[in-house]
Amino acid sequence: MLNHNVICPNCGASRCIKNGRVNGKQTYLCKECFSRFSTDRVRRRYSKETKNRLF
Repeated sequence: MLNHNVICPNCGASRCIKNGRVNGKQTYLCKECFSRFSTDRVRRRYSKETKNRLF
């Protein structure tokens, strides 16, 4: 069953299906680009200052 309210963060398609759970969080599979993702994922990124210091 397709979940049309879930959008793939990789390609932007809405053809996504439920694909199990990881650490209690629902994961989805995109039927367009076949990427696997979670909707409540929090991206942790380096600040610009940290990037400048490291690289």
